[in-house]
Amino acid sequence: MPHFGHDNFWGGPTYTKENGYKPLGNNGSQDHDRVDALDVSDDEVRFAHHLSWHTEGGKHVVDETRTITTRLADDGWMLVYETAMTNVSGANIQIGSPTTAGWPNAGYGGLFWRGRRAFTNGTILAPQGKGRTS
Repeated sequence: MPHFGHDNFWGGPTYTKENGYKPLGNNGSQDHDRVDALDVSDDEVRFAHHLSWHTEGGKHVVDETRTITTRLADDGWMLVYETAMTNVSGANIQIGSPTTAGWPNAGYGGLFWRGRRAFTNGTILAPQGKGRTS
């Protein structure tokens, strides 16, 4: 997330309308704390772990539980990504992007999947329905 309050959890420079992209000394980290589950069966692997999000200055702002599951399906396999985040900062945190910071239609931020080139023309199943990759 490139604009998480005043912090950047995307990495690299931060966009502001006044200065464009500049290093601001605000790159936070998502730090692994512990493994909560590792379940393996013939058709599924599930990994869950706890992370603590810290600002570059070291302030603890978020607790996160992240679970990644791979599961065999009749015609391939599925990847399930689940996250639960709790704001522990004691303040409201506005989540945004370069667009909300003043760059019209910057078009990125959040969670991205970058699959192998061989994944081209695959099918993505999401709660909203099926989609094709390009």
